[in-house]
Amino acid sequence: MNIPLPPYYCSFSPNIPELLSSLNISLVLSTYQAGKVIILSPNGKENLVHLPRNFDTPMGIAIKDNKMAIAQKSELTELKNSPGMAPTYPKKQNTYDGIYLPRSSYYTGQLALHDMYYNNNGDIIAVNTLFSCLSKIDREYSFTPFWKPSFINELTPTDSCHLNGLAVHENDEVKYVTATLKRAESIRKSMQK
Repeated sequence: MNIPLPPYYCSFSPNIPELLSSLNISLVLSTYQAGKVIILSPNGKENLVHLPRNFDTPMGIAIKDNKMAIAQKSELTELKNSPGMAPTYPKKQNTYDGIYLPRSSYYTGQLALHDMYYNNNGDIIAVNTLFSCLSKIDREYSFTPFWKPSFINELTPTDSCHLNGLAVHENDEVKYVTATLKRAESIRKSMQK
């Protein structure tokens, strides 16, 4: 007899709740396969509260202060924390210390935005995988590119090198970008010819 699987399943190492509790943080995860953003928060030192929310193919997430941006299939949604409303959340009163509510949405088209962050100016910087570049999410245009690998000649929607991650230096500038190994290896070989 086949038992249907739940929409998602969460298992964790026994020390994760204690670690999150000692750091006084929650983790925010996205899974485009399940179409969910999941917030994992410690409930004491042995349990986790997990709060799943549905989004259309969520990938990149950026969080700064009381703002959170979530990249989806064709849009980017910005949410703002309203901590005063959290204790009265109807389904689980006095469970949460924050609640993020949608405040704006930007139609970007399908860009496959992976890693993202808010810079010091409050701009959302994203790894634009489809166009093989780093870009600023633009409130007037879909995006404004500002960096691409030297081997990308023009920005076309072809996912030429599958950029997918970034690391930011303490001076608020992108220090590193990542690409998938398979694509990176084929790029390295083509550059050696």
